[in-house]
Amino acid sequence: MKKITLKVYIFSLFVFLNGCTTAMYADKSISNDQVALIKCKNAVITFVDDVKVPYGGGNFAKVKVLPGERKITLSLNDVSRRRESTSDLSTFFNAQAGQVYVAKPAYENQYWYPVIVEAVTDKIVSYQK
Repeated sequence: MKKITLKVYIFSLFVFLNGCTTAMYADKSISNDQVALIKCKNAVITFVDDVKVPYGGGNFAKVKVLPGERKITLSLNDVSRRRESTSDLSTFFNAQAGQVYVAKPAYENQYWYPVIVEAVTDKIVSYQK
């Protein structure tokens, strides 16, 4: 019985740490190299192009989007700074196929705003409209 419990615990921990991946497009036959992946850091992706993300996955979410300009809406969930938002904020970026991005908060004094950065370089690629 202990072996089964340990296996369930390890599997649950793996799922929790890896988060869930949500595809925000209808055609599930599209390969991963044809879409962009957005991970979260201290934020929750609530909407993509004004479409509610069915499962945000919290700070561990991964969302797949098609290439092109995307509107990403975030809710602040910065546990390390003990900050949460009462309203969501949006930003835009041009998603490139095969690229990995990180959606996270940036701070200016006591205010926050959402940014999208390239996962490898940490370069901000988002903009406001």
